[in-house]
Amino acid sequence: MLHVICGAPCSGKTTYVTNHSKENDLIIDLDKIASAFGGSDYHASGEPFEVALKARNMAIKHALSGKGEYWLIDTLPTKEHLEQYQKANAEIVVLDTSINKCIERAKDRPKGTEEVIKRWFEQSTYLSSYSGGNKVSDFKVIETQEELDKIIKKRLEQKDREVADTYKDYLSPEAVQSMKDDYEKKIKNANKLVEDAKVKLQTFDETVSKLTKRAEDAEVSNLKTKVAIDNNVPIKLASRLVGTTEEELKADAQLLLEGLGTGSTGGTTPPLHLGGQGGSQANTFDAAMAQFATQLTANMQN
Repeated sequence: MLHVICGAPCSGKTTYVTNHSKENDLIIDLDKIASAFGGSDYHASGEPFEVALKARNMAIKHALSGKGEYWLIDTLPTKEHLEQYQKANAEIVVLDTSINKCIERAKDRPKGTEEVIKRWFEQSTYLSSYSGGNKVSDFKVIETQEELDKIIKKRLEQKDREVADTYKDYLSPEAVQSMKDDYEKKIKNANKLVEDAKVKLQTFDETVSKLTKRAEDAEVSNLKTKVAIDNNVPIKLASRLVGTTEEELKADAQLLLEGLGTGSTGGTTPPLHLGGQGGSQANTFDAAMAQFATQLTANMQN
């Protein structure tokens, strides 16, 4: 919506807009625009004023057709301009500050401001027919720091409410910190579980390694026993065989028998079991092994 604020110089137009506008509202103030282009704060003239006037007119054109909140400071708009404002359903406010009050405030303004004020009161009688009686006669210009502080405090409180409403669905910093602490705790616990799992896995690997070694040793032992039996090597000497494959163990078994003088091509192979031969008493397996051991010792001594 477009708000057109009219009034004599020093009537408080800028202050009125400051007190009633909100953040992000567009404020169209010729004096401020001219100041931005290098003119003075009050009633610029020369090239800065001409450039500022063109910029102001473009801003007004945008405000008449655009959406949003616009505040236009127009000291004494022409009837043609007032009709345009009315067609745009603009709010027209006339500050009804007395001439004496305006002149009193003009003491610090540039020379000639008092004459401009007087002319405004002489030429502005038609404004009331366009403002719809929307005059602000009790408007009070801020004159003390205390009054300014109250207004600023009110605006800040309003801003706080707007911010709170805008971000009501967002997490507070405290909630974010709580979530962060909770996640860090969970990560710490997870890391501990991982470390514990590593220790258990290492223990498991060691156990598997030992069992594998035992299985391999048992397999080799069984293979040695088989080779010993197949090659007529006494069982008690099976563990002495050297090799990891059946071929290696067979080769070593032949070497062992040859060394004992009981190879497969000659000599006497000690029996694994000696049965009775006409006698009433049979030799046991242990007796046969003892006999073989005695023979082995004799062979080694010879």
